[in-house]
Amino acid sequence: MWRTASGALCLALAFLLFAGVAEGQDDPSPTEPSEYVPAAGGDAPIRPGDQIRIEIWREPDFSGVFNVDEQGEITLPRLGRMRVTTGSANELQTHLREEFGAFLRNPSVDVVVLRRVGVHGEVRRPQLYMVDLTMTVRDVIALAGGVLETGNPNRVTIVRGGEEIRLERDEIASFATAELRSGDQIVVGRRSWFALNPIATITTAATVGPLLVGLVTRLFR
Repeated sequence: MWRTASGALCLALAFLLFAGVAEGQDDPSPTEPSEYVPAAGGDAPIRPGDQIRIEIWREPDFSGVFNVDEQGEITLPRLGRMRVTTGSANELQTHLREEFGAFLRNPSVDVVVLRRVGVHGEVRRPQLYMVDLTMTVRDVIALAGGVLETGNPNRVTIVRGGEEIRLERDEIASFATAELRSGDQIVVGRRSWFALNPIATITTAATVGPLLVGLVTRLFR
């Protein structure tokens, strides 16, 4: 019986050691933006709390960055108050081209929607960022300076109100900011103690392991 117990104990220690080393092998700094560009970026809905950057070629007086208020409206030069949360960036761009076309000849209108997103946890520059809808969660983390050596790039959570959304490893590179909402928080988790202290883990296992095996041997002798 004692051989079974001691074998199980050694197996458990080996598992803990392997888990710590495996996590330590993760890439600690995914600072290169991914090349994934979500097709739905321009079709994502505009929400309160967003910013809208409008550029009209050769018309600086009509261009600028405008905040979407709680009523889902922005205030534009010449056009006044306008509700924008009923459609997407592409739809707003078409609508503005028509509206400004009433007094500008063939206006060239470009619309970019920006989400207000916080980045926190184990990153180099935790703060609020305004991010456009073509970015991914990995891109936003790179914008915050990348993951610290103490951070785990595979432990990323999105906090929305009181809800936490844990992203799987393959989702981190593809989850688009178009799917986020202004006010969301991206949190990068910390590495485990085993990954941060590999030498101490090995030393402790080498020291404590034989002692525990010996104790189990005496108990079941």
